[in-house]
Amino acid sequence: MKRIICASLGLTVIGCAPIPTQSADARPPLAIGAGYLVGTSAELALPGGWDQQPVMPAMRFVQPPAGIGPEAMVTLRALPGVRFVEPNRRLSLVRPLSSAAWSAQAATTPAEPVVGWNMTLASFNRAWKLLHIPRPVKVAVIDSGVDVTHPDLAQNTLAEIDVWQEVHGTDRFRFGTRIYVTDGKDGNGHGTHVAGILAASAGAGSGGTVQILPIKATDYRGETDALTLYRGIQRALTEGCKVINMSIGGPQNIANEDADVESLRTAVAEVFAKGVLIVAATGNQAAQSRRQVSPVDLPAAFPGTIAVAAVTQFDRVATYSNGGPEVDVAAPGGAGNAREGAKIRSTLPTYPAFMTLSEKITDTYGNLQGTSMASPHVAGLAALLLAQEPTLTPSQVCRRISLTCDDIGAPGWDQDTGFGRINAYRALTERVE
Repeated sequence: MKRIICASLGLTVIGCAPIPTQSADARPPLAIGAGYLVGTSAELALPGGWDQQPVMPAMRFVQPPAGIGPEAMVTLRALPGVRFVEPNRRLSLVRPLSSAAWSAQAATTPAEPVVGWNMTLASFNRAWKLLHIPRPVKVAVIDSGVDVTHPDLAQNTLAEIDVWQEVHGTDRFRFGTRIYVTDGKDGNGHGTHVAGILAASAGAGSGGTVQILPIKATDYRGETDALTLYRGIQRALTEGCKVINMSIGGPQNIANEDADVESLRTAVAEVFAKGVLIVAATGNQAAQSRRQVSPVDLPAAFPGTIAVAAVTQFDRVATYSNGGPEVDVAAPGGAGNAREGAKIRSTLPTYPAFMTLSEKITDTYGNLQGTSMASPHVAGLAALLLAQEPTLTPSQVCRRISLTCDDIGAPGWDQDTGFGRINAYRALTERVE
């Protein structure tokens, strides 16, 4: 299993001067996946016409001139002080399992009570009663954006940071005869649903435990690349976030391509070294009912993250939930089929978004399922713990959450649910040595 509850990770981060949030000079928008990520802490001596910019203290982005192909990697690897060179890989949201399945439910399911089944299953309803003038904890949601005007989110959500626009320019899409421009908004709908779960888990209506910082890092389809993700991570660190919820990544098999994923490993190490916790979804590619278990997605598979699997209303691993030795805990993610009960009801944008338009959703609430829905439950629990005990380190938060889970699978740790399904009340009340 992943040794996340250990005191340290044994990862090395090379320090240097702080990275500016934006480049000093205006650069033209980049195509998704353009350029290369280079592991180095120093400015590179590049040939004429090559552009470079810092991404993190131990990483730079390099854009060769037009017309230079794969030989660019040979040139970059030959430079002194370079630890790795990788293409700027395409990544995407950990999407819900079946949009067609949840759209029908969203249109027919009546409004649920204030406390949904997911909050009761994980004992959040009991944990909220323990809050005593908590200190708000800033949590970044790196996703497709968030509708900061939604009535259930406006009070606890900060202004959105749109790194997608900073890197790639305007986010627009055509639907029917209309063109929608979603700069500074949630162009997809996924991020608003995630933020609603996070706000509810952290007891946003019970005393302002959480401040959600939306960081838009994908386009309306949920597509992005490594550079944009790392820009989002850097902004979360600059803005003082203590927790990052991340449902963006890719399968582990990207590590089998011509370059490793050292840039992602470097980014996770940088976050951990700064005392910030990453909570990440394990992925939705499994078919547990047929005993087909897909590997945990990256970055959830890396040490330094909490990898969150999904369970159903009946407290069993969801059929779609990826598993493996990297799984840390599980949380409510909703049903993958009709036999697994209900999905997770949460907020959707109050304005048109690509997913809601595509599925003909007109409500500002809807039902989704996936490890993307499980992850914000754990991020919300981390915020609760840090609100009550601000000096906890990421390792201590991980340990507290992991060792106070309810063991629902095979006795002890298992590859489907990790240490078990989270229990918010136990996490806030039990001592863990």
